[in-house]
Amino acid sequence: MVVATLATFQLVAGGIAALPFIIHRLRVGKWAGQSTLALPDVEPQDLPQMTLVIPAWNEELLIEDKLSALAQQEYPRHKLEAIFIDSASTDNTVDLVKTWLVENPTAFADFIIIEMEKRLGKTAAIAQAFGSAALSSEILVMTDVDARLDPGSLLRLGAWFSNPEIGAVGATPQRFTTNS
Repeated sequence: MVVATLATFQLVAGGIAALPFIIHRLRVGKWAGQSTLALPDVEPQDLPQMTLVIPAWNEELLIEDKLSALAQQEYPRHKLEAIFIDSASTDNTVDLVKTWLVENPTAFADFIIIEMEKRLGKTAAIAQAFGSAALSSEILVMTDVDARLDPGSLLRLGAWFSNPEIGAVGATPQRFTTNS
């Protein structure tokens, strides 16, 4: 009798302990099952001003491809500013950026190069770049040199932010390796 009572007590206690987890899983399932919002249809002139912040440190192997990929994004050029901030690279990253800009003068409406005298870390670089963004910029986008945006990413981002009910936009990263 004592064993049966103890077993019943353990089952009830276990059920009570698991109840918050069960409720959470049910709520997440309900939330995940909700329909997603439709991408707003926005005219190019109604898209927000956007500043791309590109922090870098010793990225000479990737920087030209990154700039070319960003320049190929669909977004009104007059609404797109780019800020490249270098954290005291010891390679040719900055020189490659300057050469790329000479060869691609119409890629961005405005392109700012900031060269930090000493490496203070990514957070300090991003903070400095955000502080240098145009006051008219409505969206600040930080993108690492080794991150690749799908075609149309900036256009979708701008369209989402044209909805005043949207306060943040995220994406699902896809990891690539040398084997993929």
